[in-house]
Amino acid sequence: MKNNRIILILLAGILAFTGCKKDDSPIREEYWSQIEPVPAVMVKIDNSGSQAIDLTNLPGFLGKFNVSMYFAGAKTPPKVDIVVRKNGSNSNVKIFQANVTTFPSSFTVTAAQIATLFGTPIVLGDTYDFGADVYTDGGSKYETFPIGSIGSASGPVNQPGYSQFVRYGAICAYNPAVFQGTYTVIQDDWDEFQPGQTVTVSQVSATQFSITWNCATCTVVNPIPVVFTVNTGNLALFVDPKAQMGDSYGWAPANYGRPYITVVQNVTQSFVEPCAQRITFTGAYSVDLGSFSGAFKTVLQKI
Repeated sequence: MKNNRIILILLAGILAFTGCKKDDSPIREEYWSQIEPVPAVMVKIDNSGSQAIDLTNLPGFLGKFNVSMYFAGAKTPPKVDIVVRKNGSNSNVKIFQANVTTFPSSFTVTAAQIATLFGTPIVLGDTYDFGADVYTDGGSKYETFPIGSIGSASGPVNQPGYSQFVRYGAICAYNPAVFQGTYTVIQDDWDEFQPGQTVTVSQVSATQFSITWNCATCTVVNPIPVVFTVNTGNLALFVDPKAQMGDSYGWAPANYGRPYITVVQNVTQSFVEPCAQRITFTGAYSVDLGSFSGAFKTVLQKI
């Protein structure tokens, strides 16, 4: 039985082989002449430039990217147009620079250029993708962001080292320059600051600022600056471990001792908003004698 199976397999292989033609291929020979070769052009970000658009510092944005051939030594297209797509919509594409004929080529882009192209200000959450529309020797144009079809860069998109486009997203990065100066009290559930009062926020380091409870209605005796630290990755704000606020509370008995504040790192309760220029923190308050029950929210808005 085993030998019979071997013979059947060999016969099937012979029949399959003799059924093939020398010119057989996945694409029939008469169609080869109808296929137009499209050069593989890639667009890559230059890490020496900005990686995102920081809305707290729009003039500081300078994106840099390069356009080159994916295959070294490959025949270059007669030209490409550098285009930019907004918010992933292939129906909202603008020409950034037309008729590029040199490969590789380097480009820079500013926030002002992007805003002018689309006629609207850049807002939080916007994304801008820069790619290349490729022209062929036959006069055809292959768009990288076409409407209702596959883009010209879809072929090599999963190949090692290939990049169809570069993306710049609009974010609110932590900017220490924002978190210093005069702020207005919007809310203080601990009732030391009063709404409408002003508070001075002082920069301590690239990721820290301080607040002092020295307002007209504050009861902290000999106030000491409390240093807040920002997690620049998620904008969470914290004072941990607890920080001394001053020598005592004016309203408290002497045996209460020194006052403290603790702000646990919790991005939903204590955070900074660089675009809104706002500080929110939820503090737990204590003295040498013990802790006060509850957590108290404070909101400060820059003037």
